[in-house]
Amino acid sequence: VEWDFGNGYVFNGNRIVPRTEENAKIHVPTEFLSAYHEKFDSKLPSYIEIVGGAQNVDMVLGTHLYGYSISLEGDIGVNFYMKLSDSLIASETAKMVFTVPSGNGTITETLNVKDVVSGNSNKVTVGGEIYYKFKVGVAAKDISQNIKAQMQDGDTTGTVYTFSVKQYSEYLLEHENDFPNAAPLVSAMLNYGAFAQDYFKVNGTLVADESKLTGVTSDVLSGFNNAANNLPEGVSFYAASLSLKSGTTLSLYFESSVGALTLSIGNKTYETEASGKYQVIRIRNIMASELENEFTVTVSGSTGTGSMSYCPLKYCYLIVSDPNQDPALQNTCKALYLYYSAAKSYSA
Repeated sequence: VEWDFGNGYVFNGNRIVPRTEENAKIHVPTEFLSAYHEKFDSKLPSYIEIVGGAQNVDMVLGTHLYGYSISLEGDIGVNFYMKLSDSLIASETAKMVFTVPSGNGTITETLNVKDVVSGNSNKVTVGGEIYYKFKVGVAAKDISQNIKAQMQDGDTTGTVYTFSVKQYSEYLLEHENDFPNAAPLVSAMLNYGAFAQDYFKVNGTLVADESKLTGVTSDVLSGFNNAANNLPEGVSFYAASLSLKSGTTLSLYFESSVGALTLSIGNKTYETEASGKYQVIRIRNIMASELENEFTVTVSGSTGTGSMSYCPLKYCYLIVSDPNQDPALQNTCKALYLYYSAAKSYSA
């Protein structure tokens, strides 16, 4: 049996054997440090040192959870920073499996290790050590719920790590002086999550603060009440909706009396589908700071090609200005606007 200790070293059942590098340190949980010295010191080459201080070490798959952070890029999610063994990096089957809250249930999402390590933006170097970022998104309504992460390689499963967006957000707010730029964004995100939690009737622990919404009126949002269209003959725009997940999804619905349409948009992830008598384009992963943007969809059919432009915050204006709308949805839209404003200031 060969255990991979990272840094090019393995334990082959008798002793730890170097592969390529010297002067390596093997990090172990502090509470086991003396036992490791007793068992392995006589078997180690002189250039390998056993040190304590390791946290969240997975002794099965050879991973080390360095830490967590939350995404402040305009979406909502958690970053898990992992030190990976050489065997996991080389594996074609290793993956991080996330159990993510979804309303009052959960869903499973997976990131393949080979895809994560191949992306330079996922590599973080701290103190000469390389860690890889595994990121998972969560809907605003679910940010008080725990996310679970577990490394798997074939039939071998590692330690289950548990974390929530709320947990880290509260830490940032408790240390606001250390994070003065992030605190307003985190506060707005938590309040948006609280109103979304209430609107979707999720069993969460966030407390909504309605006093922060008093300045958000239909007059404030009226500047986003614009939509331009130059649609082909026989095609009309029907409606728009927002899906409030980790990043926002804008869905635009079209009616056509001239057959099937081709709907597309440049530089954004999108999907199209037929939904009853409507043809729909869903523009995915809109960051909070992008909610003021007008997104232009190209619409092509048998009578020609045209376009439709729509701003996601127009939806919020229509909800807030309509006295017949659900007050819980109106408050969620107001809180979303404040989250957008904070994200825009943070990214400026």
